Amino acid sequence: MVDYSNPQPPEGINSSNDNPIKELVILGLGILAVLTLLFFVVSWSAGWLATKIPFRYEQQVGDEIFVNSSEFAASASLQDLADRLAPHMQLDEEIQISAHFSDDDTINAFAFLGGHVVMYDGLIQRLESENALAMVMAHEMAHVKHRDVARSLGRGIALALVSSVLFGDSDGLAARIVGTGFHAGMLSFSREQERAADEAAIAAVNALYGHTDGALQLYEVLEAEQQEGLLRGVEFFNTHPHTESRIEELQSIIDHSTWHQRGTLTPLRLKTDSDS
Repeated sequence: MVDYSNPQPPEGINSSNDNPIKELVILGLGILAVLTLLFFVVSWSAGWLATKIPFRYEQQVGDEIFVNSSEFAASASLQDLADRLAPHMQLDEEIQISAHFSDDDTINAFAFLGGHVVMYDGLIQRLESENALAMVMAHEMAHVKHRDVARSLGRGIALALVSSVLFGDSDGLAARIVGTGFHAGMLSFSREQERAADEAAIAAVNALYGHTDGALQLYEVLEAEQQEGLLRGVEFFNTHPHTESRIEELQSIIDHSTWHQRGTLTPLRLKTDSDS
């Protein structure tokens, strides 16, 4: 006869000595690390691939959007300025700049797909010479030259798609949190693009006028108003490096060059097609 016994399991066999909160934190950090790596790879890859798309396809998209838009007026004066700057910016042959004007009082200027550059009246009204406006124009043209617009848009679309797939709804809370975090993570790269555009712009302005006088006036005006608290949240500063540091960096470039720092300033005149 076989004796049968029913031994009791050791006490605590189904419990862990580790704190469950600690395990949850480790799991959460692991998931965050994987997501961070995934978003970084997707962002970098999308940005790199976007710059490999022939510019003519980018231009087709940009042209269609601006042809159907009544928000921005064509400007003969701005176009003339862009055309005079273009030979000094070593643009690829296929890149054509189309200048537009907005009568909005926003302090802003931006470059868009296909070589479209928009200047806002709110920014232009604060400038005292064409030289300062040329610095802004050349800066935005440099973004077109470096394909920064396509790169940024490609990253944004790719990240939005990944967020939508992972979280089901790109407009949901989780997606917004992820998007905000990765926007902050990419801000340093965006600032590197801004510095590169500044460097290309100051060189083009010097080549056009034979000196750099007036080129930094934009930043000096904005810095003064920013210090007085008048420019909080201004669109122009959303992703740009701090204005004071931009002035210092550009002045350093000028000081270490053989460029003339003083010269005759060109009066600022602006004429849109509707004024003709």
